[in-house]
Amino acid sequence: MSTKTITITDEAYNRLKYAKSGYESFTDAILRITKKDPLSQLAGILTEKEADELEERIKLSRQKTEERLARTRKMLE
Repeated sequence: MSTKTITITDEAYNRLKYAKSGYESFTDAILRITKKDPLSQLAGILTEKEADELEERIKLSRQKTEERLARTRKMLE
């Protein structure tokens, strides 16, 4: 196994150190944190009802954001 030396800030090091679990190595922690799961793995995790409710909440959130932006634009005019 080859190794590489990288330079990171103290803040990044401390966050990584905090993110490690138990006797996990830094390499294992980095691999776990950066693991890429295929989106297809998420298929079917919500029921149809949950998906509909989530979609409605997203729509409402976007609507409220648009309203806030409109109010802010008006105030800045």
